[in-house]
Amino acid sequence: QNNDLPAIARSYQVLGMALHQLSQFAEALDHLQKALPLFEELHDDKNTATTLRSIGGTLIDLGEYADALGLLLRASEMAARTAYAEEQIACLMNIASLYGVENNPAQALEVYAEAEALASQHNLPYQRGIICRNMGVNACRLGDNDRAIVLLRKALALQHQLKNRPLMAGCLESLGSVFVRSGQQEKALRYYTAALRIQRGSPPGLPMAVTLFNVGTLLDNAGRANEALACTLEALHIAETIDAKKFACDMHRRCALLYEERDDTINACHHLKRCLELTQELSETEKQKALSLYQVRFEVERNRARQEELQRRLREAEHTALRAQMNPHFISNALNAIQSFIIEGDNEEAQRYLSLFA
Repeated sequence: QNNDLPAIARSYQVLGMALHQLSQFAEALDHLQKALPLFEELHDDKNTATTLRSIGGTLIDLGEYADALGLLLRASEMAARTAYAEEQIACLMNIASLYGVENNPAQALEVYAEAEALASQHNLPYQRGIICRNMGVNACRLGDNDRAIVLLRKALALQHQLKNRPLMAGCLESLGSVFVRSGQQEKALRYYTAALRIQRGSPPGLPMAVTLFNVGTLLDNAGRANEALACTLEALHIAETIDAKKFACDMHRRCALLYEERDDTINACHHLKRCLELTQELSETEKQKALSLYQVRFEVERNRARQEELQRRLREAEHTALRAQMNPHFISNALNAIQSFIIEGDNEEAQRYLSLFA
């Protein structure tokens, strides 16, 4: 009502980010794309970068990696012109994450290293801890377990200083995964168990369910079948409580195998049935996601067509304005010429000229 442009832009931005969290991708992009030109008009580089980053993140979730990378690189360049190191780091982390999604851990490590240097320069231990953990995960994916362990222990130390228990648990869980890859299952189990102890001090969530699954897998490998089943069932319960359907589907499949090993056909069939039901539900969810993607693409193409139509109308308006400027000069010149013929008594020429003018 007050035409407060910064507030309008910020409202569009916040709504877009919230809709993204709710997986309403088409609506999220619509709001974010409304916010973007307003921030650009305000010359607000920080919020322009944040909005570009949010649009890029939404496109990543829609599988549009090439377009997402272009926007994220643009966001990073814009953020670099501001004094907000946190936004610069966030852009770099998103770019690195995208490289990770595209199965390019080497490229991801390079970008994370740039982000880590920036976080060190500005003394941002929280961001450094997250970056070091992500670097450790990507180093592990490259098969460089020694480097992964160094980075993850560095991340763990940073989060320990901050007393950030959830991220400490995350670092311990990642270290456990590195030791699994290197064949040190007993050491891996110790790290997973340490992570689980921390996680039990907070409300159960997906990270705790993942750790329980990892513990259960190692216990089953060690021949401790009852403990393995208990961990897997607890992981399943958490997944169902938080409505993590994909993970719950995996846990039902795992439970079916564990019950089958115990010759418990009834429970094995129950979990297989639930796994199949969830698979069907997930298929419907993927269809909805694909529909959202098509809707987004349609909106993009429609907006492009609108822009082309507006450009055409603008050109026509410019031509009309130009003609409007020219006509008075032409009329004035023509009338002056006719008047001169009349004054000179050349009535025949004046009449001919007047007919041409008409």
